[in-house]
Amino acid sequence: MKRQQALELESILPLAPIVAATDDEDGWICVVALRILGLFGEQAPLEPLLDALREDDHDLRREAIRALGLAGTRVPVEIFVSALQDEHWEVCEAATETLGALGQRAPIAALKSVAEEKHSINIFEAVLRACGMLGQYALILSSQILTSL
Repeated sequence: MKRQQALELESILPLAPIVAATDDEDGWICVVALRILGLFGEQAPLEPLLDALREDDHDLRREAIRALGLAGTRVPVEIFVSALQDEHWEVCEAATETLGALGQRAPIAALKSVAEEKHSINIFEAVLRACGMLGQYALILSSQILTSL
């Protein structure tokens, strides 16, 4: 999202109460706050999103990964690669799809590795969707994955 669009969004949804809501006692309020922060795209404050990655609640980690994926090149690819090792499949799935959306920045080896290691149909499907987003790499990666299963 361009800076002007983010400023217009902030005039409707001020950032301060949204950031504060990421620490609410109610997990679903936190999830919604993280989703809203994602709407700010490249202008989203990273600190509350990165903090959510350390939460016990997998829903918060999943939404943080999704929102961070919308923040553009400000977020190192390694954050998403680390999330591929999350204990909960939904977080891993969100990281896989985010990596696919990154295009050329996506580490193909990490996607292949997660498909081989996780042994989950949900993760396998997410890797195939990511392959589809990666275009020309999709054929190479998906054929490598299929032969490794």
